[in-house]
Amino acid sequence: MALRLRRRCVDEQIVAEVMRETYLAVWRAAGAFAGASVGGTATGRPWTIAARRLADAFRRRAHHAEPPSAAAPPMFAWLSSSFFAPPATSAPMRVATWLLLPPGTPAGTWTALLLLAAGTAAYACAGPRW
Repeated sequence: MALRLRRRCVDEQIVAEVMRETYLAVWRAAGAFAGASVGGTATGRPWTIAARRLADAFRRRAHHAEPPSAAAPPMFAWLSSSFFAPPATSAPMRVATWLLLPPGTPAGTWTALLLLAAGTAAYACAGPRW
């Protein structure tokens, strides 16, 4: 069972905790197990309990995770690539440099919205490629 849990979770601490909780739950509820009379198996029940406990552990970890910092550093990728782009003197070059607009500016926002609308329309017409 531990091997199956390790395939789903790489954190050894979580796997060990889930194994302890599973064996404890199986031990406590052993008298209530109806077994083959209701179509259950002795190996299926612990695995079901372990899978549910693992999902609960993932939920607990996600619930206690710290949210991302509100004071994230600004993105400067546009600035680094704009040094290597030629000046936008022609219409095709201006179109090509739309992607280099800094985030948070009105021109950058409108460009993002335009690309979103065009991409959505193209996907709606062509559909998924797979």
